[in-house]
This record gives sequence, C-alpha cells and structure tokens, in this order.
Amino acid sequence: MSFPHVFSGNPVLVNLMTYGCPTEAFGHDNFKKGSFSEKQFAVIPYEEFLKIQEELSDYKDLKELRQAKEAEKNAPTVSMEEAKKKLGI
Repeated sequence: MSFPHVFSGNPVLVNLMTYGCPTEAFGHDNFKKGSFSEKQFAVIPYEEFLKIQEELSDYKDLKELRQAKEAEKNAPTVSMEEAKKKLGI
C-alpha cells in the first residue's frame, strides 16, 4: 500500500495498522491516538515545523544566556572608563 500524496499544504494524519503500514489519510485531525487515547505524533505543514524549530532554537539560546549570566553574576566587573584607559582609547 502506498503512502498518500496529500502532504502539500494541509496537515494529514495517517492511520497506522499494528504493523506500521499507512492505510488511510484523514484531513484535519493532526494527532494519531494510541490504544489509551494518548497523542503519539502530529503531522504539520513543513513551514510550521520550521517556525517551531526556530523558536525552540531561540529558547535554547535564551536559556543558555540566562545560565551564563547566573554563573557570572558575582564576577568582577570593569567600568567603561577603566576599559578605555587599559585599551588606550
């Protein structure tokens, strides 16, 4: 059985049989539910995936920045005037 050719634009949910073969596609329900009705995966448009990936990357960067600031919060500092004198500016 071939995979449905409907992945251009609209999200598609593929119903999988127990052995993992795609059997039918549904239009707008983006979640595949398991035997206990928990959500197992979502199929989303590629553009939305890229946006989510970028936001996750931004969040990771922000988290690392906050950790670095916390680690350096008691580090000695130098005023701008002192830095200019030391650099001869």
